[in-house]
Amino acid sequence: AAQDALKLLAELKNYGVNSIAIVPYGFTRMGDPEVRFGGRGVWERDEAVEMMAAEAHRLGMKVLLKPQIWVGRSFPGELDFPDPGERAKWFASYRLFLEHQARLAVKIRADMFCVGVEFAKLSRHEAEWRDLIRLARTIYKGPLVYAAIQGPEFENLKFWDAVDYIGLNNYYPLPDHLSTAGKLCRYLHIPLQNGDDTILEAMHRPYTSRFYGDLIDK
Repeated sequence: AAQDALKLLAELKNYGVNSIAIVPYGFTRMGDPEVRFGGRGVWERDEAVEMMAAEAHRLGMKVLLKPQIWVGRSFPGELDFPDPGERAKWFASYRLFLEHQARLAVKIRADMFCVGVEFAKLSRHEAEWRDLIRLARTIYKGPLVYAAIQGPEFENLKFWDAVDYIGLNNYYPLPDHLSTAGKLCRYLHIPLQNGDDTILEAMHRPYTSRFYGDLIDK
């Protein structure tokens, strides 16, 4: 699988891709304040992230390390802990995950580090996120971003001033043809996971790497 990803990385370079996001996952369940990462059964081992980042840099690409939380058949925006005690446990657990990823960002010389992705309900707790951002800055000295989901989270986030870049994750239908000839912007985000059918199957995606390859060829 790693060799397939490296091969795809080289192919993307031929299409003018100059930046990639590497997305290592932590895991949790709805209602569970524990964030699990590392150990057996992980999708992206640290050494694989290091290898991918090194190859991307060798090819002249910039690397965003964008750790994310996998919530089974839901998504991070649905995570919510109304009970203050349970919420404090979640933030403490996520803090450990973020600290590990920030150290990994330093190790791979990431060009940017993302402190959180699409926590539409939990991102309302401004003080806790400002504390996490301060932690990240003590470890990783490069630019930080938070990736908000389109709509209310993006429009109402209170700690944009604490990060260096505003991140917006949009989910809109793609056109049938991806030509950039005066119709679309020059840049297209294709997650590297889409080059690995094993990962796509584990994530319950209804498509294969061939689908994305055909889109790129268009």
